[in-house]
Amino acid sequence: MGNSNNRKILKLNTRTKWGDEPYVGYALEVINEYLGFGMREYHLGGGGRVLDRESAEMTDGDKRRIRVTKLKGGDYYVVDGWPEGKNWWEFRWKAQELLKKVLERLHPK
Repeated sequence: MGNSNNRKILKLNTRTKWGDEPYVGYALEVINEYLGFGMREYHLGGGGRVLDRESAEMTDGDKRRIRVTKLKGGDYYVVDGWPEGKNWWEFRWKAQELLKKVLERLHPK
């Protein structure tokens, strides 16, 4: 992840009724939803993995890697490896709404 131009900061409230602590996995799911990486069960394999409670990563079919790391305190994440040509500002604007969509899929009623 040497290119600092591909390092971004994301503000995203990932607290839910299922957990009051910020969860890095949800941030990764939102990125997956926006980019269409096709990543599903990242914590069980399938292209992504949870490294620890503070960070998670995934790869797409082209082996591009995106890693998300939770910053201490608050709802901020460092996103390393954001693909060139993908609109970061649009993603940031849509991220919280995308999380609702992800949670509906992960926790159907």
